[in-house]
Amino acid sequence: MLGALKIKKNAILERNRGLLTPKAIQNSALQQSRYLRCNPEESALAVSYDEQVTVGKKVLLLAIPFSVVGGAERLLSGLCRYLASNDWRIVVVTTLEQNTSFGSTIEWFKEITPEVYELTKFLEQKEREDFIKYLIKSRKPDCLVNAGSRLVYEMLPEIELANESLCVVDLLFNTEGHVKSHIEYKRFISFAFAESQEVFVWLLDVAGWPADKINRLSSGIDLLHFQPTPRPQFLIDKLDIVERDLVVGFSGRLSREKGPDVFLEVARLCDGIPNIRFVMTGAGPMSDELIEQIELLRSSVKFDYMGLVDDVEAYLALYDVLILPSRFDGRPFVVMEALACGVPVIASNVGALSELIEDGRNGYLVPAGNAKIFAEKVRGLAQDRSLLGKLKIAARSTSESKFDAVQAYREYEAALRDVIQLNRSANVHGV
Repeated sequence: MLGALKIKKNAILERNRGLLTPKAIQNSALQQSRYLRCNPEESALAVSYDEQVTVGKKVLLLAIPFSVVGGAERLLSGLCRYLASNDWRIVVVTTLEQNTSFGSTIEWFKEITPEVYELTKFLEQKEREDFIKYLIKSRKPDCLVNAGSRLVYEMLPEIELANESLCVVDLLFNTEGHVKSHIEYKRFISFAFAESQEVFVWLLDVAGWPADKINRLSSGIDLLHFQPTPRPQFLIDKLDIVERDLVVGFSGRLSREKGPDVFLEVARLCDGIPNIRFVMTGAGPMSDELIEQIELLRSSVKFDYMGLVDDVEAYLALYDVLILPSRFDGRPFVVMEALACGVPVIASNVGALSELIEDGRNGYLVPAGNAKIFAEKVRGLAQDRSLLGKLKIAARSTSESKFDAVQAYREYEAALRDVIQLNRSANVHGV
């Protein structure tokens, strides 16, 4: 068989020898390397899209850089679920490659909507802008919410030029990270949403937004799902924990801004205090570095690193105290979840953490990076279990009065509907 194919190949080459010149081959290679691009807004796919699919529905296009495991993804997926249940059509795009070893929440979004597009998985870099333009043209979103995608920031001038009536909302979780992009492209943004008072003030005083263009919104959690429960027996057995142990936990992304290295230092400073157990869960850029440091701890420091876990709730139920030594932060979900589980929190006094923690009532606020004071608070609770009990009761009480997810999502939806209407009115009247 192979011999017959070789004969045919040679016959074809012989018959076309006059055509297969070096110049012709060079021209063929040049043609093959050409990138043929259609106008994504006039493509057959965009023009023929069935608009009946979205009749009577609001359409939200959500852009995020990636879908790591974090508080922002918890908020956004929960919000999308709520909106979908209230007759919104949800379209989600992620625009950056992500390291899946740090965890992924993409399935959270895929459970909500079939329209989840991880652009780096099926498009070359030069094709991603065209695909987003195609989505805008075909889905005709009422609102584009950008939650940190640099690609979408860079596209905003073109998006505005082609879609003057599109309402563009920038959602900011803290005053670090994406704020430079926000300032750079502010003139192409319709409204800004602030997840904390700190961000709201920054938008007013630094970014220069008028108050009527900013919405101060707060996230919440499922208070039925997160509530005080006994320590999980499987973790008690796995970690050999006894009743009198004070379990001090860290659960979060292992990256510099979250301060996991400070948590490790707190454990070192508590060496010699009996019945204190330190448990860490999570993954991130600092994982390897932290594992090396953990291996250098003295054997008298009882420290368990559990890596990335699926059941964070079980670990929150295990903890007596949660530590969050962030260098900067927004309104972290894990703090609200811990408080709802009756777990006091010792956290850095940064970002919106002062909105969640009442110092001395449901936890403590500590200067960022000060492992010594963190350790003092831990040692104090190890010695005064009566005080710990009072903090636990207050933790749950705080969550019941402030962190209801349904109310938070209801306020988000109302804000989205308001800005869509305001944007339409402004365009109609030429404002």
